[in-house]
Amino acid sequence: MPLKIVVFEGSLQPPVFIRRLMEGLAEEGHSIYLLHFGGNISPSKENLKYLSLGSSQNNIQLIFQSLKIAFDYNIFATFFTFKKIVLGNRKNLQKRNLKVLLNELEPDIIHVQWPALLEVLEEVINEGKYPVVLSQRGYQINVKPFVNNSYFQKLSSIFPKLSGFHSVSKAISQEGDKIWNSPAKLDEVVYTGLDLQGFQFQENYSRNEKLKLITVGRPHWKKGLHDAIHACAILFKKDVEFEITIIGGKGNEEILFLTNMYKLEERVNILGKLPQKKVYELMTEADLLIVSSLEEGIPNVLVEAMVLGIPVISTSCGGVEELIAHDREGWVVPTRDPAALAGQIELFTTLPEESIEIVRKAAREKVENQHSSNQMIRGMESLYKKVLQRSKI
Repeated sequence: MPLKIVVFEGSLQPPVFIRRLMEGLAEEGHSIYLLHFGGNISPSKENLKYLSLGSSQNNIQLIFQSLKIAFDYNIFATFFTFKKIVLGNRKNLQKRNLKVLLNELEPDIIHVQWPALLEVLEEVINEGKYPVVLSQRGYQINVKPFVNNSYFQKLSSIFPKLSGFHSVSKAISQEGDKIWNSPAKLDEVVYTGLDLQGFQFQENYSRNEKLKLITVGRPHWKKGLHDAIHACAILFKKDVEFEITIIGGKGNEEILFLTNMYKLEERVNILGKLPQKKVYELMTEADLLIVSSLEEGIPNVLVEAMVLGIPVISTSCGGVEELIAHDREGWVVPTRDPAALAGQIELFTTLPEESIEIVRKAAREKVENQHSSNQMIRGMESLYKKVLQRSKI
C-alpha cells in the first residue's frame, strides 16, 4: 500500500544517498515530502515534493514563507504565526510551520535523517500522533554524543519515544545502542543503495607506471586526510612513484601545511568540491582509491568506487569491514596508522594485475548483492511496515 512519507532532512540539497532513497520510494508509488530550511524550489518529479519550513539564513524569506504556510494550509493558524513573528524566535517559527504542515499532510510516517533535527521535532514526537523513524549515520551518532554530554543526554531522552531506527551499518547500530537500548527497540540495518545501471564497470583496468591515487572527502578531522598525507610522505621517502588527488580538501590549512612540510607539492593535487559526475570521472582515471577516515558509517565513496571497478584501500573505520573483507574486495588497514596505509599502497604496486582483477570483480559483486537500490527500497519499506504495525497495537 502506498504510504505518505515525510522526509525531514533540513537541507534544500540533500546528500546524494538521501536523494536516491527519496526518488526510489517515489518511483514505487509512495508520496514523499521533503521538509527543509531552504527556499521554495521544488523538483519536477512525480510523487516527490519539497516543502520549506522557512530559511535559517534569510529572515525575510522565513517571515514570508511562514505567512504563506499559514494562509495556504490553516487560516486559523495565522494568528499564532503572527505572534511568533512578533516575538522574533526563528526556531519557534519553524517549529510552528512544521506543525501546520504535518497537520495538513497527515503523513503515515516521519523519517528524520539526522539526529540534530530531533530537537525541532520534539514537540511532535511527544504528542505521539505520527510514527517517527530516525536514520543513524555518521558523526552525529558515532562521535558527537560521546564528546558532548548535553547532546548525549538529549538523544538518550528522545530515543525511547521514537518508533524505529534505520542504521546504515551494523557498526553504527552498535554505537546507537550505547545511547539507548531496549529489548523492544526496532532497529533495522539498511545499507545505502545505488542504481547499478548508472555505474559502468571498468572492463579494461590497467595500473599506471606512476601510481595515481585519489581520495574524496571534506576536510573534517574524522576523514583522516592528515594520515593520508603522512602515508604519502612515507611513500615519497621510499621513492615510490605516485601522485594523489584530494577532492574536497582545497583551502584546508592543515593539508597545505603538511604538503609543504613534506615537500609533496609536486605529488599532491588538492581540489575543491566538485559535481558528482566530475568526481566519478576523476575516480575512473585513478589506479587506487584510499579512505583514511577515523570514523564513518560505511563511506559512500567506497561503495561507488567498488561498483566502478576502482581498487580500494580503507581504514577499518565504522562499518567498512561489512563491505570489504581484506584481500577479497579490497584491502583494510588500521585507523590512525599512516605506516600501515603506506605499506599497503606499496604492496599494491607489486601485485600482479591478475590478482587485482579478481579483487575488482569481487568488489563489484559485493556491491551488487548488498548495495543495490532495490535492496535499499525493500529494506526501508520493510522497516516502515514494522513501525506501522507496532503503532496499531
